[in-house]
Amino acid sequence: MSRLTSVVAGLHLLLAGTASSAVPTTKPPPDEIVVTAHKRKCGYRMAGQALSDRELDERAKVWALGAPVRIVLPVGADRKCMIKVGMRLARQGVRVMEFVEPNEAR
Repeated sequence: MSRLTSVVAGLHLLLAGTASSAVPTTKPPPDEIVVTAHKRKCGYRMAGQALSDRELDERAKVWALGAPVRIVLPVGADRKCMIKVGMRLARQGVRVMEFVEPNEAR
């Protein structure tokens, strides 16, 4: 009986090892927010479209669950806006943020 138990346990380990290696574990690329400044007001763009404050808050709920986000600050944009969006997202629970220069963006 103990030999049968060890064979079953060995098969279980073998199957568990092949199942985990057969499933690809690719992470989706992080969302990118481009920070802009217009007439002393910070703006945000994602996928080429402007984000309203409400849309940014909705996306923040997804990012707060662990999805990564990249914050891009183009040349000439106000660094205060970058700080403002970073703090805003942090207050909403977003913990995985990457601040990048435009040449590092996708």
